[in-house]
Amino acid sequence: MDTPVLRLAAACLIASSAAMLPALPAAAAYPDKPVTVVVGYGPGGGADTLARLYAEKLSAELGRPFVVENKPGAGATLAAGEVARAAPDGYTLMVAPTAVFTITPNVRKVNYAPLKDFTPISTLATGMDVVIASKALPAASLPEFIALAKAHPGKYSFASSGLATSTHLMGEVFKEASGLDMLHVPYKSSNDYLPDLIEGRVALAFDPVLLNQVQAGKLRFMAVVGDDRLEDRPDVGTTREAGLDMTLAQNRLWYGIFAPAGLPPDIAARLAAAVGKASADPELAKRLEATGIRPSHTNGEAFATQIRNDADYYGGLIGKLGLKLAD
Repeated sequence: MDTPVLRLAAACLIASSAAMLPALPAAAAYPDKPVTVVVGYGPGGGADTLARLYAEKLSAELGRPFVVENKPGAGATLAAGEVARAAPDGYTLMVAPTAVFTITPNVRKVNYAPLKDFTPISTLATGMDVVIASKALPAASLPEFIALAKAHPGKYSFASSGLATSTHLMGEVFKEASGLDMLHVPYKSSNDYLPDLIEGRVALAFDPVLLNQVQAGKLRFMAVVGDDRLEDRPDVGTTREAGLDMTLAQNRLWYGIFAPAGLPPDIAARLAAAVGKASADPELAKRLEATGIRPSHTNGEAFATQIRNDADYYGGLIGKLGLKLAD
């Protein structure tokens, strides 16, 4: 017998049953619109190149566009502050190198707290430590360049992709180890200083992304930072062979992907899993290795611990070098 009372009772039963069902995780519907990936440097640099390669893979894996936006300025700190203040919903992410989270906060006041204001999702890649030189220099090896620069103090300079970046700090360690009088010239990205490096207006740079220009015959791979030569480039000497001890700055270059603090754990896990799948892709590895970087996938608390350890390490190194930037 169908009565209003029976219909009301049935409706209440259905509603209460639905309420007892487990809620679907937020990641089940994520992403359902395009995702913005912020890069705090200009187009063409290491972070930008990496972000675009991974954005392509993440778009294919998660079914929505991952769109890279370049927002250069103040060594990527402006972009980092903007991302830190964004909604923690997974639709604003940031790809950044070591410097933004471990170097810059040690040398200047920034408008974000590296771990408090961000959710570290995963590392994306690690970079090779290299010395790249202009072919316009009258020096074919690192010992020849050191002799040349010592004979002409203050004449030669090195470029970086910005103040307080790993490419800047590597140059400062190089100056310390070699005793050379060299000027640091900061740019917004490696793409910005590339013409000056090719033409010899700046002499050196320390960015592995430049290896594709070495392969194109435009720059010289002057040395590997470290003790051992590369198996695939046995002709390239090392800084140790040139009499330099640069262990202070070795093996610390990484790139990671971050979200604002408060990102739901299931969305963080979904993004980390997608990054892990992309990192295992042989095609991606091949494309990255052409730029001197290798895929990497350290996520969750292990990545947060790495950031804390590297921040302590760079703090000590910066203190040793006496490096200080204006706020």
